[in-house]
Amino acid sequence: MVPRVPRVDAHRRAIAVAASAVALIAAAPRALAAPLAALTEDVDGDGAPDAIELGSDGVVHIGGAARGQVKLAPAIAQGRLAVSHYRGRHYVVAQITSGTPAVSEAVILRADGGAWHEVLRLALGGIGLDHDYGVAVDAVADGIYRYQTRSDIRRCDGKPAYLFAEKFDGARFRPASALPSNVPDTAALLVARLDGAPPRPPLLYQAHAASLQIGAGDAGGLLIPRELDDGRLDTLWREELAASTGEGQFFTFEPRAGQVRAAQLRVVPGNPASSAAMRSFNRPRRLAVVSAHEAWRVELPDAASEPLGAAFVVDLPRPVAGCVTVVLESTWGPPQGATAIAELEVYAEGERGGSGEALLAQVVAEGASGATTAAAALGKRGAAAVAAIDSELAATTDPAARRRLVGALARVADPAAAATLGHAATAGWVRDQDLIEVIGALGGLGQVQVLHDLAATRSLPTPVRAAAIAATPPTGAGFGLLTELDGALVTEDLATRTARPAPRGRAGLAPIGRLSRPDESEAADRAAPVLRRAVIERLSTAPAQALIAAAVPQTTAGVAGDLWRAATRSVRAAPGNRATVLAAMLDALPAAADYERRYRLVDGVASLGDAAALRALATQLGGLPAGPQTAALRQVAIRSLAATPGPDGAALVLAGAADPDPGVRLAALGALAGHGDAEPAEARDAADRALDSALTLPAPGAGALAGHRRRSRSRSRRARRRAERARPVPRGRRRGPARPDLGRWPGAARAAFARGARGHRPGRSGAGPVADRPVRAVARRGGPEHLRPRAGPERGRRDRPARPAGRCPGLARRARRRRVPRDRPGRGARARRARPGLPGRRQGPPRRARAIRRALGGRRQARRRPVRPVTRPCQPWRPRRLPRISELRARRETAARPAPSTVR
Repeated sequence: MVPRVPRVDAHRRAIAVAASAVALIAAAPRALAAPLAALTEDVDGDGAPDAIELGSDGVVHIGGAARGQVKLAPAIAQGRLAVSHYRGRHYVVAQITSGTPAVSEAVILRADGGAWHEVLRLALGGIGLDHDYGVAVDAVADGIYRYQTRSDIRRCDGKPAYLFAEKFDGARFRPASALPSNVPDTAALLVARLDGAPPRPPLLYQAHAASLQIGAGDAGGLLIPRELDDGRLDTLWREELAASTGEGQFFTFEPRAGQVRAAQLRVVPGNPASSAAMRSFNRPRRLAVVSAHEAWRVELPDAASEPLGAAFVVDLPRPVAGCVTVVLESTWGPPQGATAIAELEVYAEGERGGSGEALLAQVVAEGASGATTAAAALGKRGAAAVAAIDSELAATTDPAARRRLVGALARVADPAAAATLGHAATAGWVRDQDLIEVIGALGGLGQVQVLHDLAATRSLPTPVRAAAIAATPPTGAGFGLLTELDGALVTEDLATRTARPAPRGRAGLAPIGRLSRPDESEAADRAAPVLRRAVIERLSTAPAQALIAAAVPQTTAGVAGDLWRAATRSVRAAPGNRATVLAAMLDALPAAADYERRYRLVDGVASLGDAAALRALATQLGGLPAGPQTAALRQVAIRSLAATPGPDGAALVLAGAADPDPGVRLAALGALAGHGDAEPAEARDAADRALDSALTLPAPGAGALAGHRRRSRSRSRRARRRAERARPVPRGRRRGPARPDLGRWPGAARAAFARGARGHRPGRSGAGPVADRPVRAVARRGGPEHLRPRAGPERGRRDRPARPAGRCPGLARRARRRRVPRDRPGRGARARRARPGLPGRRQGPPRRARAIRRALGGRRQARRRPVRPVTRPCQPWRPRRLPRISELRARRETAARPAPSTVR
């Protein structure tokens, strides 16, 4: 029997369990919402501290007389609390981050009627798409400030950097003119004195940021305040705030190198332009100087009672490393006047004693942080920087340090740097782009002899030598050195071409061993022509009279030619010299006896000449003895006229179209093809007649070739084979270039192409390229309709993919019975007419297969020779009738029939 439990004890146990459950439920929210921020401040005015907590559940709990809690967000990831007092009211500022994505906000709370509530909520963080600047809130003892931030602007003591700050007035934020300096009251006071040393801009510290600038509407518009430390009294920093004199504005100075320490502050207050200007602006009276771990205040005398431009200096009790921030606390002048500062400079330890350049050179040599900035600063120091860099160069043997020091020296525009730069360039301390920068510096310093020596050094790369030529001035001593250098390059070019071994490959091709990447010797062989062109380009900027005076008595043909070429090109920059240069060339042309002079003079007269000069040129060319050089000179004249087309040279070009030399005709036809609708009507008609004559005249050698073929028909089979091997190979065959698709060129154009294909063989004189050129010229000029190539797909069977015989054996067997040879004479040649792509030729019937095989020399020979099936590519096999040859011929003739001409 189970004993009975007393009812009183059961009730007690039930009450205890219920009480525990209630306690757990009550404690659960407080346990789950752990405080993210907490502080103890008096928020009710009774003098006793009150507890304030911000939980992760988004609720802020505030103690004191007006005890309460305010819900800020459903959940908070981060939070921070602050308390401020303004006009007898207490405010709690909570900065929270909540939501996904995270959003930062500031919430201002105030107690009204015994309860805390939200007064204002504002967004924090970046502004704009690029977040050029941001917005932050700072609550201090005397108020709440909203200000802008930028990542590269700071105060060196870590305090908030107020940029365009606004102050909360109980309902909203308004622009604040006077700002707190946030410098401890216990900071030591330093007294400034007048500066008696000569002014020198600082080297190691640079003004990096100012909290206010005229014209900047937000923090994104603030620039580096170069007017503070540029060493000029006519550039000022000033403010124009309506209700203050700039109290609280700050300036931050950053070191150019990491290991320097600030030791002195120099100030030129006000506007020293005149006495009236000095009195019209307020002058700084008290400044605060702060660093990462130090803070001082500086008291300045009134600059209005001192001579204009007077500067005050103050030595810091201890040199400080890193950045330095100067805060403006008070000024001399009216309570709401505009404050101006002419100079505000920070000097490093030992810098004013003359060791600043040495410190910068040491930073550059070590390659430490700020080496690039230090090199830029040395570039403005002149002879003192040169001396410091020379000392470092003498003390170091590290190639990297030498390269950095020489690069910094190249930026110093002082004649004292010329000797060191010249030695560095010739001793190999710098190379590649660094050497080119040194060469540019030498050119700016006028070191023409050093540049000449560098350009003449064959061991240097060609771009470096060309840079030395481009940096040499083309006047004075530089002109003579350029001419001398050109003579050496002409000799070098001639020696290289003479000593260059002839290639042993076929048709001028390099041997197999030379197909790899060219070595240094080959690059050196090609350097002389490139450098000669660089000399000509540089001499073309010289005065025309100097070029003519140097070219006429010149004894070296190559140098004289280059001078005449430079004179021709100089007319581009100075068109007024055209008549002078042209007259000098016409006078020098009859006396020119070598090819170099004639080449450059003919090119110059053809490029610059008028009608009378071109007639004189034609007479001069006609009087020269026939030969390869004369033909080449005519080509030069025609190509120059093609580059500068005009009506004056039409007669000379048309005469070249009938020249017996193929190269001259080729150049003339190319020049005629380039003449457009801008030419006069007579010139266009003459060009059309010349092109028409070139299309209709028989190709040279065509009659002899035809007779050779007629005689070959009466010989035996072996003799015909020998003759066929010896004849010129048409285009499209194995030994020649690709043959054009004659089916796309009807009429006279196809005939001209056919003559060119039959009459041309690589390595022999023929009419192939000369016959092809008119047709291309007609196509470019937009000539008659029947001479233009028609658009359409290629019809040659050689373009169709071959099908393996095993995929359709039945059709393949029938196709093998109708093979057609490619390159066989005799009756096989008649059967070759069945090849598609040549309209108007008949299709060979299948029954001639035996005759074709006999012409090929039997079945074994037929196997060896490449053959082509005349049937269409086989389709997936199914019982069907093979098309008749007559049907194929009808289709082909219908597709190849030319359209009726519209030319009347």
